[in-house]
Amino acid sequence: MARILLVRHGQTNGFLTDGYTDLTPTGVAQARALGTWLRARGEVPTAVVVGPQPRHEQTWRHAAEAAGGWPDPVRDPGLDEHDGARAVLEGAQQGLLDPAQLQGAVEAFEASEGRRAALRLFRGAMERWVAGSLDVPGAEPWPVFRARVGAALDRLAARGVPGGTVLAFTSGGVVGAAVATVLGLPSEAGALDLSFEVANASLTELRVSGRRRGLHAFNLAAHLGDAVPWTAV
Repeated sequence: MARILLVRHGQTNGFLTDGYTDLTPTGVAQARALGTWLRARGEVPTAVVVGPQPRHEQTWRHAAEAAGGWPDPVRDPGLDEHDGARAVLEGAQQGLLDPAQLQGAVEAFEASEGRRAALRLFRGAMERWVAGSLDVPGAEPWPVFRARVGAALDRLAARGVPGGTVLAFTSGGVVGAAVATVLGLPSEAGALDLSFEVANASLTELRVSGRRRGLHAFNLAAHLGDAVPWTAV
């Protein structure tokens, strides 16, 4: 049996401010807390795979330093996040959604003010995109994203030699879609729901035996402890 450990990147400044790229100091602390925790548990990955974004690589680098070093990573573009947030914001700019209302909601969400109402509005727009009723030119459609994640999951499973552990650094949408695929969820909205639950620097474990895959743990964040904040953006 092989294991796939999916890690969501640490906290960033958010997609409205810096293009959702670099980790904040909190994000760095989250990544290092993960590496320290894995080292204490004696976890040494047999393979490391990193998504294409700076936030993915930065999370790997800080975690690996805290863990005392891991194998050099392989980069896999299939672990990139979906285009949902960009599709929603561009849809607002193109008049497909109310731009003033949506922009204010997202800003409030990222400032942690009116978080519940803001998330509900943003999530509703994301659900329209997933359902195909919000089609923004140039944005990767949701079905294409799901197929991409499925192919990336196949590649991760292929790297997992029996008894080995593949450590993959990616984004929340990929984690949600991968878990939905493994569980065989019938609703596409279910994959989106899962992605909204994934914390920064959290750990999700899949187990692979031949062609069978199962979910062993989802969204573990106990390694953050009391000193490092839990965040979702």
